[in-house]
Amino acid sequence: MFFFTRTSETPDEVGLTAVLLDEIEDCVFSGFVLRGRPKNNLLLPEYCKYCFSTREIREKIVLSCTYTTRALTNGTQLSKIEIPIPPKKEQIAISEVLSDIDHLIFELKKLIAKKKDIRQGTMQMLVTGKKRLPGYHADFEHFAIGELGSLAKTSINPCQEPKTIFDEYSMPAFDNGAKPQQMLGELMLSSRIKVTSNTLLFNKLNVRQRRVWLVKDCSNNSVCSSEFLPYKSEKIDLSFFKQLLLTDKVTKDFEDMSSGTSNSQQRITPSDFLKYEISIPSLEEQREIASILLDMDTEIQRHEEKLSKYQKVKQGMMEELLTGKVRLM
Repeated sequence: MFFFTRTSETPDEVGLTAVLLDEIEDCVFSGFVLRGRPKNNLLLPEYCKYCFSTREIREKIVLSCTYTTRALTNGTQLSKIEIPIPPKKEQIAISEVLSDIDHLIFELKKLIAKKKDIRQGTMQMLVTGKKRLPGYHADFEHFAIGELGSLAKTSINPCQEPKTIFDEYSMPAFDNGAKPQQMLGELMLSSRIKVTSNTLLFNKLNVRQRRVWLVKDCSNNSVCSSEFLPYKSEKIDLSFFKQLLLTDKVTKDFEDMSSGTSNSQQRITPSDFLKYEISIPSLEEQREIASILLDMDTEIQRHEEKLSKYQKVKQGMMEELLTGKVRLM
């Protein structure tokens, strides 16, 4: 049997399909899901895993939705959507081809998850001093963050330069791939903080989200949201400091220090951030640790780029095979 999402806040997520190939007993499913069963033995279960995922079928599903506060579909609407069905032998051949690339994607995802776990463990050990690099033995020293650097405070009102294009470092921009968003000054209705190169942006809102953004090089028209604390220092390696701020202990401590009207609006104050004490090794060891972690990040990024390539290849294959543009029989 197969299942479709019945409703979602965005139409792109309506009608997404999952297929259950195994026979199970005592199964229940959410009211947000529609269940379908193949009729007349025209569709093989293995082929069902893929046949609803082409761009054409997805567009038909989205266009069939109704809208109130959410996008919504139902069994009647879905049952009217026609899909191309090849002979069973070709369904088997297509399923085997797509299953092979699915296996490659699955194994690569496992490898990436493993590499990320290793990287996280290495970071936690090195930046806290639980594991030392060869040749470094001096004790970590204790400092308040404010003893090592300061927060940038130059405020700017972009509305006063309505036709100027600014590079804005904001929470949505961070969440969308950590790339600044270009915005016209006239569209930015509140003050921002001027950002210069070699600045570490720490998001004071909901610190458990771990939005820590290292700006190494930026344009002269770079600004950040007031939800970020823009920190500058010549006494600590900012790449190392970023990793330190991402550790479990620091995150938990900052969560405990945060206050606000609700759990979704908890903030740490700039003064509490600057007063927080950290333990750090020598500048040389900081830089070496940061370099090791950067190499690990680069390796993970290569695997993620490979994964993205495989996923695009799979989508392309589905568009060709599941629509009949390319035949295997």
